Amino acid sequence: MGRQLKQIHSNHSFGVDDALVFDRLRFETNTMFDAALQCEILGLFQSQIEQMEVRLSQGAVTDEDNKFLGHTLRGAAASVGALELEDIGANWEGLSLAGHDLVKILKLAEQRFTRATLNYKL
Repeated sequence: MGRQLKQIHSNHSFGVDDALVFDRLRFETNTMFDAALQCEILGLFQSQIEQMEVRLSQGAVTDEDNKFLGHTLRGAAASVGALELEDIGANWEGLSLAGHDLVKILKLAEQRFTRATLNYKL
Protein backbone atom coordinates (compact mmCIF):
# COMPACT_ATOMS: atom_id res chain seq x y z
CA MET A 1 0.00 0.00 0.00
CA GLY A 2 1.09 3.57 -0.59
CA ARG A 3 2.35 6.01 1.99
CA GLN A 4 -1.00 7.50 3.02
CA LEU A 5 -2.95 4.24 3.01
CA LYS A 6 -0.59 2.70 5.52
CA GLN A 7 -1.10 5.68 7.79
CA ILE A 8 -4.82 6.37 7.52
CA HIS A 9 -6.61 3.40 5.96
CA SER A 10 -9.25 2.49 8.50
CA ASN A 11 -12.99 2.36 8.97
CA HIS A 12 -12.87 5.62 10.91
CA SER A 13 -13.50 8.84 9.03
CA PHE A 14 -12.49 11.22 11.81
CA GLY A 15 -9.18 12.19 13.33
CA VAL A 16 -7.15 12.03 10.14
CA ASP A 17 -4.63 14.78 9.53
CA ASP A 18 -5.83 16.88 6.58
CA ALA A 19 -2.23 17.06 5.33
CA LEU A 20 -2.42 13.32 4.61
CA VAL A 21 -5.70 13.75 2.75
CA PHE A 22 -5.28 16.98 0.79
CA ASP A 23 -2.22 18.69 -0.68
CA ARG A 24 -3.55 22.23 -0.63
CA LEU A 25 -0.42 23.76 -2.20
CA ARG A 26 -0.46 21.32 -5.13
CA PHE A 27 -4.13 22.02 -5.73
CA GLU A 28 -3.81 25.79 -5.52
CA THR A 29 -0.73 25.79 -7.74
CA ASN A 30 -2.42 23.55 -10.33
CA THR A 31 -5.39 25.92 -10.39
CA MET A 32 -3.22 29.04 -10.53
CA PHE A 33 -4.76 30.19 -7.23
CA ASP A 34 -8.01 30.95 -9.08
CA ALA A 35 -10.89 30.51 -6.59
CA ALA A 36 -13.58 30.10 -9.25
CA LEU A 37 -11.54 27.45 -11.05
CA GLN A 38 -10.89 25.65 -7.76
CA CYS A 39 -14.60 25.44 -7.01
CA GLU A 40 -15.38 24.21 -10.51
CA ILE A 41 -12.68 21.54 -10.45
CA LEU A 42 -13.68 20.30 -7.00
CA GLY A 43 -17.28 20.05 -8.18
CA LEU A 44 -16.24 18.02 -11.23
CA PHE A 45 -14.04 15.79 -9.10
CA GLN A 46 -16.88 15.20 -6.64
CA SER A 47 -19.16 14.20 -9.53
CA GLN A 48 -16.54 11.82 -10.85
CA ILE A 49 -16.17 10.13 -7.46
CA GLU A 50 -19.94 9.79 -7.14
CA GLN A 51 -20.11 8.17 -10.59
CA MET A 52 -17.40 5.71 -9.55
CA GLU A 53 -19.33 4.84 -6.39
CA VAL A 54 -22.50 4.23 -8.42
CA ARG A 55 -20.60 2.03 -10.89
CA LEU A 56 -19.08 -0.01 -8.08
CA SER A 57 -22.40 -0.31 -6.25
CA GLN A 58 -23.97 -1.80 -9.36
CA GLY A 59 -21.61 -4.75 -9.03
CA ALA A 60 -20.27 -7.06 -11.74
CA VAL A 61 -17.30 -4.82 -12.55
CA THR A 62 -15.05 -6.54 -15.10
CA ASP A 63 -11.29 -6.74 -14.61
CA GLU A 64 -10.87 -4.18 -17.40
CA ASP A 65 -13.41 -1.82 -15.80
CA ASN A 66 -11.74 -2.27 -12.43
CA LYS A 67 -8.33 -1.39 -13.85
CA PHE A 68 -9.83 1.67 -15.59
CA LEU A 69 -11.54 2.86 -12.37
CA GLY A 70 -8.30 2.63 -10.39
CA HIS A 71 -6.31 4.41 -13.09
CA THR A 72 -8.95 7.13 -13.42
CA LEU A 73 -9.12 7.67 -9.66
CA ARG A 74 -5.36 7.89 -9.36
CA GLY A 75 -5.00 10.49 -12.12
CA ALA A 76 -7.98 12.63 -11.15
CA ALA A 77 -7.02 12.58 -7.48
CA ALA A 78 -3.43 13.54 -8.26
CA SER A 79 -4.60 16.57 -10.21
CA VAL A 80 -6.59 17.94 -7.25
CA GLY A 81 -4.13 16.99 -4.53
CA ALA A 82 -6.38 14.28 -3.05
CA LEU A 83 -3.53 12.28 -1.54
CA GLU A 84 -5.48 9.49 0.14
CA LEU A 85 -7.70 8.99 -2.92
CA GLU A 86 -4.62 8.99 -5.16
CA ASP A 87 -3.09 6.21 -3.05
CA ILE A 88 -6.33 4.24 -3.19
CA GLY A 89 -6.25 4.54 -6.98
CA ALA A 90 -2.62 3.42 -7.08
CA ASN A 91 -3.48 0.36 -4.97
CA TRP A 92 -6.91 -0.26 -6.47
CA GLU A 93 -6.29 -3.66 -8.03
CA GLY A 94 -4.54 -4.99 -4.94
CA LEU A 95 -7.34 -3.79 -2.68
CA SER A 96 -9.88 -5.38 -5.02
CA LEU A 97 -8.02 -8.69 -5.23
CA ALA A 98 -7.70 -8.77 -1.44
CA GLY A 99 -11.48 -8.53 -1.17
CA HIS A 100 -11.71 -5.05 0.33
CA ASP A 101 -15.00 -3.19 0.02
CA LEU A 102 -13.96 -0.55 -2.52
CA VAL A 103 -17.26 1.33 -2.22
CA LYS A 104 -16.78 1.72 1.52
CA ILE A 105 -13.11 2.68 1.18
CA LEU A 106 -13.94 5.22 -1.51
CA LYS A 107 -16.81 6.76 0.48
CA LEU A 108 -14.73 7.16 3.65
CA ALA A 109 -11.85 8.73 1.75
CA GLU A 110 -14.27 10.99 -0.11
CA GLN A 111 -15.74 12.17 3.20
CA ARG A 112 -12.28 13.00 4.56
CA PHE A 113 -11.39 14.85 1.36
CA THR A 114 -14.66 16.80 1.43
CA ARG A 115 -13.98 17.89 5.03
CA ALA A 116 -10.41 18.88 4.12
CA THR A 117 -11.67 21.07 1.25
CA LEU A 118 -14.57 22.78 3.04
CA ASN A 119 -12.84 26.15 2.71
CA TYR A 120 -13.47 25.99 -1.03
CA LYS A 121 -17.11 26.88 -1.56
CA LEU A 122 -18.73 24.59 -4.08
